Order: sequence, then C-alpha cells, then structure tokens
Amino acid sequence: MHNLLPITVKRSRADLARDLYTNVPELRALADIDVAVLMNKDSSSMRVSDWKEIGDAIRRGYNKYDGFVVVHGTDTMVFTAAALSFMFKGLSKPVVLTGSQRPLVEIRSDARRNLINSVDLAASGAICEVVIFFDSAVLRGNRAIKASIEEFAAFDSPNWPWLAKVGMEITIQRRFLLARRGCSMKYSHGFDPGVLFLKYFPSMDLAPFIDALASHLFRGVVIEAYGAGNLPSDDGSYLEFLRVAQDKKIPVVIVSQAKQGSVRLDLYETGAVSLKRGAIGGCDITSEAAIVKMMKLLHDRVPYRGFKKAFLTPISGEISCYISASSSRRRPPR
Repeated sequence: MHNLLPITVKRSRADLARDLYTNVPELRALADIDVAVLMNKDSSSMRVSDWKEIGDAIRRGYNKYDGFVVVHGTDTMVFTAAALSFMFKGLSKPVVLTGSQRPLVEIRSDARRNLINSVDLAASGAICEVVIFFDSAVLRGNRAIKASIEEFAAFDSPNWPWLAKVGMEITIQRRFLLARRGCSMKYSHGFDPGVLFLKYFPSMDLAPFIDALASHLFRGVVIEAYGAGNLPSDDGSYLEFLRVAQDKKIPVVIVSQAKQGSVRLDLYETGAVSLKRGAIGGCDITSEAAIVKMMKLLHDRVPYRGFKKAFLTPISGEISCYISASSSRRRPPR
C-alpha cells in the first residue's frame, strides 16, 4: 500500500479528513493517507511565504511518503505549481496539484474524480515531477495555464503536450516527461517578489514606471508583448524604460500575449529594438512561470550579466527556445 501525504490549503484538518473518507471512500483502497492542513485561505490570497510553507511540508515528508497531493484553489494554482517545480530539483516522487471547480460536498462536483485520480497518479510513481491534474489531463505544472473559469477542464498547456491522459486507462506520454538524471533531490526555497509585470496595450505610457525603475522599487520586469515579442519601436517612453532598466541592471523579460508559440525578438524590427537594448526574449514560457522564475533568480542573486543565460536555461522543463509552430502544436489525442 502506498503512503501519501495530501496537503490542503483550505479547510480544517477535521473537516478535510471527514470529507475525504465520507465522500471519497475509494481513497482507502488506493493509499495510506496522512493529511496536513497548512493554511485556510482562498487561493487568490496566496503569497510567496505560502509557497515556502507547502515546499517545507513536502521536504519534511520526502523520505517518509511515496508521493504528495496538494489540494489547491484554481485561481493561483499555476503559480504555486511553477514555484514548487523551481524549488525541487531531481524529484524522484510525484507532486500532484489538484482542486475542483465545484466543492466536494456538491452532487455535481468534479472534486471527487480529480482527487481519486490525483492520489492514483501520486501512488503510481510514474510521473516524478510537479504536475497539475484536472478533469482528464496531467500537465507539467510550470507549463500550465488556467484556461476556463466555468469548464471542468479548467487548465491547459498550450506550449507543451499533456504528460498523460486519464480515461479508462492512464496513457502516459513518456517522451515528454522530465529526464531522470539519477541525482539526489535538492530543495531551494526563496523568491523575491520585487517583479513588475506589464501587459502592453496600444498607446500605453510607460513613463510612470520609469521613476520606479530608477529608484529600484522593482528588481526585475516581465512584459507581455504582442505576437512574437513585438513592441512599438517608435514609443519614446518604452525606449526610455528599456534604457533605464539597462542602466540600472534590471533584467527585462518579454513574453507573449498569445498563448501558443514562441517569442522571437530577432524576427521583426519591433522586437529587434528591444533585443538591442538588453531585453530577454522569453521563448515559449508562460507569463506565470516567467514571473515566478524571475522571482527565483532574483532571490538567488543571479548577476545581471548572467541573467539571460540563467533565464533561458530550463530548471524543470518550463522553457524550450525557438520551437517551430508545428512542434509547439504537438499534442496527445483528447
């Protein structure tokens, strides 16, 4: 019998244990389960310190349990998944994040199915990385986005194939899993929240943010640009923003507002201007993962001169540079 630790970020220990075994008695047949209730909050209230609390709980139980299921609200699940994937290197055990669109106690809830499948996945030990399970999809945690507010299939992974599809059987796409290197697990917590995130829009004035950069109120910037990373090359406030960031040695990463495809700053003049002024093209990383990775590298005090190399080097499969449109669309059958 596998020994698992489901971690919840909502509800009391007594309530959760009662609901687990009252509403999902099948769990007893899948694993011996201990429950750790770390916090009782809506996921929209999650903070960097909460990521550490979850990571610390997994670290403490790492040698005791065969796998971990983190029960989490959907609003910020992808941020937590990305953070955990950067905190744990060389995982040899599954860490599965799941939740539901409707509460477990409701008749038409998706919570029961998601929880059963997540525990089954964690007990199997087949996918030893940080993943999100929802509806029928197993997604790499740092590649996932929240795609729907209302559908049970709430999450997707536009730039990386599903790792597995759960139906009558669990079909694993092994060629898309992280390669196991045989190294021991290493745990490193710590994130610097001093990141400015901007979603660019036509006629956006960046002047108000220039003084903030000059005063070092932010230590890193992530900008959501158009298409392949395009931003107006004739916008004085944007060019001054990049100049100040470069002068103050503040890294600027450009990601795309498009959900699928890869940023290529060298494709068009509007991207080349950013590239010449020190901006880093974020390739196919999601905006959420880019923000969290920026936080991690800033906390680890990666120097400005080495920041581009560090950002574009995968920590746990979160980025692949300059993949073609055809390869980025490879997906398992649904």
